[in-house]
Amino acid sequence: MLEDVNTGIAGVLGAAQRLGGDPDCVTLVGQSAGGHLAGLAVIKQAQQALTGCPTLGASPAWDPRSLHAFVGVSAALDLVALAEHLHRRGLYKDLLDRVMSLTTADNGNGYNGRHVGYVTVTANGRTDTGGSAASLARAAEEVDSGGEEPPVVKVGTSHDASGCLRGRAKPAYAALSPLEAARRLPPGAAALLPPVLLIHGTADKTVPAEGSTRAGEALKSAGLPASLCRVVLVHGCQA
Repeated sequence: MLEDVNTGIAGVLGAAQRLGGDPDCVTLVGQSAGGHLAGLAVIKQAQQALTGCPTLGASPAWDPRSLHAFVGVSAALDLVALAEHLHRRGLYKDLLDRVMSLTTADNGNGYNGRHVGYVTVTANGRTDTGGSAASLARAAEEVDSGGEEPPVVKVGTSHDASGCLRGRAKPAYAALSPLEAARRLPPGAAALLPPVLLIHGTADKTVPAEGSTRAGEALKSAGLPASLCRVVLVHGCQA
């Protein structure tokens, strides 16, 4: 889904002027789970733009500075706390851990050699249908040529009959939570972010408002000026 979101944003930014829109006035808005995906995409694109290294969650690439603003409405930005909250409300954490899982550990710049679905992304930017003979052959050619084996991210992996991941998959909250992504932004990346507005109801029982508050604090700590990062809490609102 994150790749779909990035594809849609890149498409809008690329076609806005041709279709009669104003490319300087494109505002990205995401609500709840949509806020999670949109927020993560913006942060990951800023990280990738700064480092020049392929980053999980930033494909296809687009310039986050092209956005007029990002608006998150009751967005799910703190997945770690949200998992505990939903566990208490009956969506058990063991299940969410499996849904949000990768099979290996984080390397500090996204995920490197990870199983999370059916798409394979390598450090040279190639994207293939997971497990295809062509992708395996290309990887073998790169190793045979003396180059280092590129990092591989596999989006989509085998599931058991219950729909859960087989094997010893580990929750990937550090890679997939916008809050954690904001906390891990390298110096200078926040300067590439658009202005951010986070709106959240204080009575939201599904996605607690504290996640938006923490995300706003993390973005400011990363270097986004307070004048460009506002968190608006709507007291008594359930969304």
